[in-house]
Amino acid sequence: MTNFEFGFGAKWLELLAELVPTISHVTLITNPANENTAQFVKVITAAADTQKIAVRVASVRDGTDIQDAIENSSKRPGGGLIIFPDGLLINHREVIVELAARYRLPAVYPFRVFPEVGGLLSYGPNFKAIFRRTAEYVQDPQGRKTSRSAG
Repeated sequence: MTNFEFGFGAKWLELLAELVPTISHVTLITNPANENTAQFVKVITAAADTQKIAVRVASVRDGTDIQDAIENSSKRPGGGLIIFPDGLLINHREVIVELAARYRLPAVYPFRVFPEVGGLLSYGPNFKAIFRRTAEYVQDPQGRKTSRSAG
C-alpha cells in the first residue's frame, strides 16, 4: 500500500530493454527537489550496469528543462526515457509524452496518467486498488478491524 517502490526502477529499465533490445542508453527524467530521486537512480544504475546500458540523469525544474533533456536524449540513437514519479512531471505529462513521440524515444512512466494521454506504457501502483485496500486496515475505536461494507 505504497505509491512507489524503489525496486520499480529496475523493472522500468527491464521493460525498456524488452521493448527495444538494442537500447544502449537511457535518460532518467527527474526532479532534483524530490528526495526519492537518489534511491531510484541507485537502483536503476545498478540494473543498467548488468545490462550494459548507459544511464544519464536529467534534472528538470520546468517545461524548458524537460524539453532540453528529451531533445538531448534523442541526439544519439538507441536511447530511451524513464520518467520518475513526481508531481512536477505529472503536471507536465502532456509535454513529456508529446516530446517522447516527436523524438521517437521509447519511454516508461510511473503512473497510468501518462498512457492515458498517449504515453507508451506505465508500470506502477494502482491507486484505486490501494485506496480500496486501505479500508481493510481501518480500525474502530475498540481496536476491531472494520469490514469493507461498514458504513
